[in-house]
Parts: sequence; structure tokens; C-alpha cells
Amino acid sequence: WSEIVDYKYVDHFRNLGWTESSWNGNDELPATEAKWWGQLTDDEKKAANGLCYFEDNWNMIDMNPNDSIFPHPKPDFRFVPWNDLPSYSKTTAENALGYDEFSWNNLGVNIAELNTFLNLNSTQREGLLEIGFYTHTWDCWMNHYLAYKWNSFHGKQKTAIETLGWTEASWNDLEEAPDTEIIFWEDLTPEEKAAATQLCYFEETWNSEELTTFYDPTPITPTLEVTISGSETNAATAKSSATEVSNSACSNSVFNSVVLAIAVGTFVFT
Repeated sequence: WSEIVDYKYVDHFRNLGWTESSWNGNDELPATEAKWWGQLTDDEKKAANGLCYFEDNWNMIDMNPNDSIFPHPKPDFRFVPWNDLPSYSKTTAENALGYDEFSWNNLGVNIAELNTFLNLNSTQREGLLEIGFYTHTWDCWMNHYLAYKWNSFHGKQKTAIETLGWTEASWNDLEEAPDTEIIFWEDLTPEEKAAATQLCYFEETWNSEELTTFYDPTPITPTLEVTISGSETNAATAKSSATEVSNSACSNSVFNSVVLAIAVGTFVFT
């Protein structure tokens, strides 16, 4: 915190709700840490800009190459049956994450998949990184955002959840789950299928099929024309472009060690 004061960035952090106590881990994180860019006030956005944040990097947009219809790159290695996994991947999955043949081949069985990447312990996170996962791909493809709180959904992400019939009450188990939860993929409407795709589901995973029943060693990623709210687009071309920020403070060494961890996911859903 003293370095932040020395570099004269302290006002930006204070405007985002940080105090010396919260920065040092002795108090709760500020409310802005759980906000999407669109939920920040104008003053908070101005403070974030002063710390070299803009909408895409504040929302942790996934910048990895992705030519699929899904919001994040498909981790093909996770859809390889247990007996076909390379030995090193199997060892890591078993020792760090507690997988065995049954829990690997049946998605959603391993208790780790019920949690977000950032809420797993360090051994589990390191194991996931070793076999090829990162925050976005784990939270979307494995957890499908089921461990997220309702107020963390925003914008296009929230649209996808609501398209599948969820409300704040049903998400918080205060009402029954929507009918889509007991409907097979073929019975979903085109809009519901498009929404499920944005949660990283495809037909076989939506239907909870075992990996060995649909594994293809040479998969071809499909494209999909979807119409949402009257706007038709090829989802494979939905990309987020980074905005260049010109700010001399961004090159300062203090920012090499400052990370504001925002545990949220982001959808590309147009």
C-alpha cells in the first residue's frame, strides 16, 4: 500500500473502495471487485481508467484465439475418455483433482466441477493449469457457471441464463428450476440452444452422455446461425476486440505487481 501512495495512485484505488486494511487482506474486498464494467459508476470507471483498466480487461474478456461458436475455446482434452488420456494427464487428474475413470467419463460427477476455478485450492488450480485449463475454460466448460451468484451475472451472460428460464428466485433455490433443466437438447427451442451454447453446453453434455459414447478423436467444430432478440449473426465470428489505452502510468513497474482479482466470467453473445 505504501508503494501505491508513493506512486500517487492511491486516490484511484480509494475511489474503487480500497483501503489500506482491505489491500493488506485484513478487511473485506470493496464492492467494485464483484462488479462488471457496466455496473461501475462513472467515478469508478474514471478511477479504473487511471489504473489502466478498460471494459474488456476489467471484465476479463478471454483474448485466446477462438473460432468456435462457444464463448471460450473448447478444451478438447477434457472430452477424451479416461483410457485414451496421455499418462501424464491422467496422473495429474488423479492426484491433484481426484478423478478416476468414472468421474472423468461422466461430467459433473467430480466435486471439483461444482466449483469455480478461483474457489478451488492451490493444488487443484495448479493441476488444472498443468492439463490445460484456465479460469474461463473451467468455469464455462466444467462448471457452466452453476457456482456463480445471481448478482454476478450481467449483460449478455445474464441474457443467456434468463433465456433458459432462470430467475433470481429459482437460481437461489427459492422457486422450482425452469423446465429447461429436464428437457433434452432436441426439445429445446433454437433460442434456448443458443443460450445453452453460451454456457459451453453442446448436445451430448447437455444430455449428460458419457464421454465414451460420443468421443471423436478428430472432432470438427460446427458453426451455428442464431437469432437472438431479432439480431442474426454467425456466432463463430463473434469476437471481442481489445481497446488500446494510451496512458504512461500503465508502463510503470508498480503495475507489474498489482492485480485486482475479479472473479467473474464474460460471454460473447450477440
